[in-house]
Amino acid sequence: MNYNINLASYPTERREKILSLLEPHEQTVLILRFGLDNGGTSRTLAEVADILGDGQTRESIRRTEARAIQILSSVGAFDVVREKA
Repeated sequence: MNYNINLASYPTERREKILSLLEPHEQTVLILRFGLDNGGTSRTLAEVADILGDGQTRESIRRTEARAIQILSSVGAFDVVREKA
């Protein structure tokens, strides 16, 4: 399942407040995945795993991303649009 989340469209203050609901590792994964650190260029699961190193795999990044999105959507931080791949 792919997620269409445009966190970059949120004002910086709101985006930081949303991300603060997560653990640091979850924050980092979302920042890297959705390009919040480099002008909006998103990265693949494999690219994020390579950047984070430390035994991270595509699958572990996918699980972290899914958990973070589930946490944020469960508290109503933003609407998540799920797209079938």
